[in-house]
Amino acid sequence: MFHEKTHGLSYLIVDDSSFNLKLLNQVLRSIGPCEVTQAVDGREAIGKLASVGEGIDAIISDFRMPNMNGLELLREVRMARTSAPQCIPFFVVTGFAERSLAGLALGLDVDAFLARPVKKRALQRHIFRTCAERRVPKSALEAEQAYADIDVASATMPDDMAAASVLAPPKPVPAERPLVSGVMQPGLVALEAVPDGATLARDAVNSAGATLVRAGEEITAGLKAVLMSYAEIDESLARLWIHEVETERQIAQ
Repeated sequence: MFHEKTHGLSYLIVDDSSFNLKLLNQVLRSIGPCEVTQAVDGREAIGKLASVGEGIDAIISDFRMPNMNGLELLREVRMARTSAPQCIPFFVVTGFAERSLAGLALGLDVDAFLARPVKKRALQRHIFRTCAERRVPKSALEAEQAYADIDVASATMPDDMAAASVLAPPKPVPAERPLVSGVMQPGLVALEAVPDGATLARDAVNSAGATLVRAGEEITAGLKAVLMSYAEIDESLARLWIHEVETERQIAQ
């Protein structure tokens, strides 16, 4: 059975591996009848968008590709420099070795991180969510202010083996503190339990030491969903320090 939300959707998938393109194509078609356009790098993807951009419902791109990588493509889309809608759902396919790049993708309003190899259930869940929660497009000025200073061209795409030796080992996750009702203190909360509108009390830092979200930022439903997709790849984001939980507070004994 195919879900009506995925019936007849059109996707652009971008990867320099023909094998990965074939697998992703199969996963998408198993979710529901669809149209799939393929590109081998960001530069070719922009060319494909020139002819079919307005008809594409979502872009799924690898991080590492020659000529133009996935972050560069995401930035071009968000800066409204392609024929695709600026707020089109954009998913990046990533692995543990690319942890240091996740903060850049978040800064560019990526919609989800997908672990390699892409699983049907995870992809279907993100497609459902983004179909229901479309972003509001930014004006040209807002886009310039939000994305212009994010340097993706010089971002280093780590080699899997090299990254394993140079990236810091995962930091131990602090133990959760006991719940006490009605105390206005920061608390370490499981990501799935973070209420919409909570304020981050400490920087959200992944196991590579990269800051994904700064302290003081509001955790919206959309941001929480993206962080949950990332936590499927890197468990260091499975808990967040937040301020003023509206129900029970977690405080030190």
